[in-house]
Amino acid sequence: MKRKFVTGVLILVVGLLVAGWLVHMQSRKYWEATLQGPFYGREYYGELVGEPTSCIDLFGGRKLCIYHGVYCGDPVLTLQDASGSNLWARLLIPETSAPDGTVRRGRVNHVKLRGVHSDNAGLKVFISCDWDWGGNEAGIIYINPDYSFQNFALGW
Repeated sequence: MKRKFVTGVLILVVGLLVAGWLVHMQSRKYWEATLQGPFYGREYYGELVGEPTSCIDLFGGRKLCIYHGVYCGDPVLTLQDASGSNLWARLLIPETSAPDGTVRRGRVNHVKLRGVHSDNAGLKVFISCDWDWGGNEAGIIYINPDYSFQNFALGW
């Protein structure tokens, strides 16, 4: 009798864990669908001075880093190889085109790299930031499977 009770409790606990995980995954997909973007930013070819303000390790010794500085006022995202050399650099600038053809430009501040999720489409790098059109929010930077920059999207 006691063994059946323990088995029943274990099945219930496992069922609740699976249900919780499914709800979490659905809420994450919903949150991602509400993000504003995609934004493509701009390539950056200038010099990066000082230490990055946030870095996150990727696979194969690569890492992504954020630089905030006086170079241009916008955060710069870099992909570095295992030796620390920059493979590419990108300004994180949210821009959208209005129906009249004008470009609306926002500003992103205080970007922190928070986590990485890998899937068949590449990498999703979760960030937190403060930006003009959303305030203190979170977002995702999308990296292609070949580690090239794809785009980014932000909450609002």
